[in-house]
Amino acid sequence: MKKYLVAAAAAAAAFAAPASALPSFQVTLGSAAVTVPTVNDFKTNLSGLGLLTEAIGASVNVIDGGYIVFELLGSESGYFDTFSFSGIAPYTETSYGVLNYFGAPVALGSTNVGAGLLNGGLDFLFSNGSPSRTAGSGDAGFAVFLPTGVSGAAGSTFNTNVLYFGYDDSAQVDDNHDDLIIRATIMPVPEPATWAMMVGGIAAVGLVMRRRSHTARVAFS
Repeated sequence: MKKYLVAAAAAAAAFAAPASALPSFQVTLGSAAVTVPTVNDFKTNLSGLGLLTEAIGASVNVIDGGYIVFELLGSESGYFDTFSFSGIAPYTETSYGVLNYFGAPVALGSTNVGAGLLNGGLDFLFSNGSPSRTAGSGDAGFAVFLPTGVSGAAGSTFNTNVLYFGYDDSAQVDDNHDDLIIRATIMPVPEPATWAMMVGGIAAVGLVMRRRSHTARVAFS
């Protein structure tokens, strides 16, 4: 039993072992944050998550590259809007009107990223028979929703491993940023040595269990 517990502990430790650094998103506000407007069709959902303000045109940097998972939370549009990011297949929302996925987010894909400006791989497009309009980190059509307690002053920064952002596809920029609302979660990429330790720990657990089953005693009454 002791060997079994030791092996199990080793496997758990290997699985939980972090990479050399914890990655995060660093958001820099280009202008002061504003209250999420009432015309945003998902304001109630955002408020429920503690996201009461938005930073329009904020820039986002990745600190210590990691693994990003993207999810679609909502869409409100009269256009065909597309989200794309380097390393994942583009996603186009072709249904018009308000589509609320906060209760069951739509998986958009995941990919590894290095440190640097997120704009290097983040893009939004829309098409309604006219030339497409794009937006990304640092553009007026892009807004980051700020968690409660974060300073909304121009030039301020905050770090987070879960980023909520929205896209505004209006040619006149109506600042509702609800045409596509996306959640991005960044986490460490396990190092090869970590994976090897995890596999070794699990194998040790299996070996101990197998030996215990072979050496079990049969009691006769």
